[in-house]
Amino acid sequence: MRTMKMRTKQKRDLSAEEAARKARLELLNELVMERMLRRFQPVRHMVMTGKQVEQTIREFVDVARRAAGTYDTLMAAVQPLRAAYGFNILFADESKLPRRSWKEWQTSPQTSDDVRRLFDSDVHTCVGLICGFARLQVIDFDRGWIYRLWRRRFTERAETRTIATPHNGMHAYFLASKPATDDRFKETLATEVKGSGRYVVAAGKLRREDGSIGEYRVEDDAAVRADDNITDETLKWLAELRQRYHFLQWKCLHPIYLEKKILEPSHDARLIVAAQMVHEGFTDEEIHNFFRDATDYREDVTQQQIAATRKNEDLRPWRCQTILDRLGLDAKICRACSRKHEIGEGVGERIEGRRAVLPPALAEYFTDKGKFIPEALAARILKEYSLVTFRDTREVYCYDPATGVWKPNGDTVVHAAAQRILGEHTKKHYVDETLHCIRG
Repeated sequence: MRTMKMRTKQKRDLSAEEAARKARLELLNELVMERMLRRFQPVRHMVMTGKQVEQTIREFVDVARRAAGTYDTLMAAVQPLRAAYGFNILFADESKLPRRSWKEWQTSPQTSDDVRRLFDSDVHTCVGLICGFARLQVIDFDRGWIYRLWRRRFTERAETRTIATPHNGMHAYFLASKPATDDRFKETLATEVKGSGRYVVAAGKLRREDGSIGEYRVEDDAAVRADDNITDETLKWLAELRQRYHFLQWKCLHPIYLEKKILEPSHDARLIVAAQMVHEGFTDEEIHNFFRDATDYREDVTQQQIAATRKNEDLRPWRCQTILDRLGLDAKICRACSRKHEIGEGVGERIEGRRAVLPPALAEYFTDKGKFIPEALAARILKEYSLVTFRDTREVYCYDPATGVWKPNGDTVVHAAAQRILGEHTKKHYVDETLHCIRG
């Protein structure tokens, strides 16, 4: 009698969390048992030895424990978001496929029982959030270098819940009044805006492009930011970025840098891009940021290569035929390549033989015949920044009003300012000539 009372008291003392876990485990046990029984259904008059029965029970218990552990781990990652924002979820396999219909949950809220029924311990290894529902909108960056530029551009507005993917991508979560989907930069910059009808993986494991298993992790544990304008402004910024990094659309480079999930460019592929970026006035910081996600990236080696490239006074972008030869590509890939339509001084092979049309805002920096006027750009930069040059060392110092200190970063400031003003029309010798005028 006393034993029965003690057992009754123990059951009453179970916490809500323990009771919930027990319920989940029982449900998972039932699902696993059903699957195991189905294996034996085709066998008539089956006879098992005691050892076989024991082994079967052990397998069942082990599978049930692993399933419960996986479920609890995945739910621990998304339950706070469900509680705070009312997000709906789905489970997916290591290829990010849900394996079960989730159409209903794009518009209807889920209960805890609904969620448990979605989980399949045999296939599901990760959990995702359904975009569009509960105002969830996600900007999906497949390339870390683009995310870092975006974060720098939008500063505090980019401080929101962010998840890092196993392929060095980023998912930035937002709340929007009308979450929409936009794929216009999916192919050109490997970036998507995901709203209604889409989902993103939020936690768990998947199989990476090279066959290894990777795991999602929290990059920024901030609250999900509400911002109705961030996606539209991001899309406008991406349009500018695509123009700035126009060379990534060349058919010889696009598969290497934007189609593959894992960045493993060959030495020649790096030299091609480095030469192009230096020629077009990219800063060292921008070049480092671009290559930082390569599997074998080393800051010191990259800096040495950048320095060596900048020292080449006759630097020009690689010719198309040279690229084909060094990368071992067939000339057929050049058909309809965007590089054939790029017109401008020193940009590849001048196929159409005409000069680029300059926007009115840049007219003051070029003559009517298209010749660059470095003095005009130097005057503009000197109006914006306080710069001085030491006669003995020729070093250019820039005054930082925030700290009240003169800093020896004048060259970098001039490079960045010239690139910002000239945009896609920036050339290495334009920047060099401008810096020469500023030094006097």
